[in-house]
Amino acid sequence: MRAVLQSIQRRLAVSNRAVQLFRVFLGLVVLLDAADRFPSLEFLYSDAGSLPRFASLPTPDENLLYRIICIHGWFGSLSWMRALCTLQMSVAGLLVAGVRPVTSGFILWLLHISISLRNPSLIYILDRYLHLLLLYLVFLPHAQLRKGDHEPGCTLEPHFACSVASVALGVQLVLIYLDAGLGKVLDPAGAWRIDAEVPALDTYLRHTPFAVWLRNLLSLDALRVFGAGVAW
Repeated sequence: MRAVLQSIQRRLAVSNRAVQLFRVFLGLVVLLDAADRFPSLEFLYSDAGSLPRFASLPTPDENLLYRIICIHGWFGSLSWMRALCTLQMSVAGLLVAGVRPVTSGFILWLLHISISLRNPSLIYILDRYLHLLLLYLVFLPHAQLRKGDHEPGCTLEPHFACSVASVALGVQLVLIYLDAGLGKVLDPAGAWRIDAEVPALDTYLRHTPFAVWLRNLLSLDALRVFGAGVAW
């Protein structure tokens, strides 16, 4: 029984190398997302844009906690939005460089929540994932892994550590694939079945030059087979 539990724990553990890669790529995603958002700050987040604070945020009397957490709603000027976005990009750069990853991750998490609350209509699936991944990053065992990699005997084999965040990441991946697979298998239109009248991949592979090239390369039967393979 102990061996089984140790095996499960090992599957849910992370290595220092994995945590470093996770930190670097997550920081790059946050950096690119903030840089992409920068040109539209005036139109989408300032009081001079399409959604001024009085139209999109509750008043302090209605929800004081909301107004406190939404740092982007403290002021409505474009300079305030640009300052916060610049701060977000700077901290993301520190995260990529490995400077205080827990503190950097927590600041980015707060800023991400804040800008999401400033304009909730712009929250998409990437924003939801960033919210969770930044929170996971804060609770990953950074210090424990750094200490373990410097212990005697850890030079040949990577040191692994298990935490609530690493377990949550593993469970989330399982749930994501189960949810995606079941959604395709139980699709009422049957577009992911091997006998689909119109296979789902025939629709998906129409939006980029490479996708169109791949769709033209494959037959309709091949699209059905690959679509069913994706679902299962």
